Amino acid sequence: MNTHRNPRPRLSKQRTPDNEPATARHDRDEIDELISLMRDNLGKADAFITAAEREIQEAWSSSEDEPAATEDATGDSVLRRRSRIEHLVEAGKLAVRAAAHTTEEIDNRRRRDA
Repeated sequence: MNTHRNPRPRLSKQRTPDNEPATARHDRDEIDELISLMRDNLGKADAFITAAEREIQEAWSSSEDEPAATEDATGDSVLRRRSRIEHLVEAGKLAVRAAAHTTEEIDNRRRRDA
């Protein structure tokens, strides 16, 4: 019987370079994505809160008798500015809650993988 021109390799196939199972890499990638999402939400919260602080620090005068008619230097009514601040604060709260939810998800995945 003739021998084959291309003999079978004597060494087994090499492992992946990082010697890590694909599922572990996938889990690590998911956790990295969750951490990135958490950072984004915290960044949003910081931006909303900083903008609200600036709005609060800007001086505006309001008349107790007619707050809607009172305008600041930019022409915005006091009620409109207060509404904008309330919106910024609420958006900041929601972003912080989203970040907290993401940290819970990370903890749950780490416990599941342990």
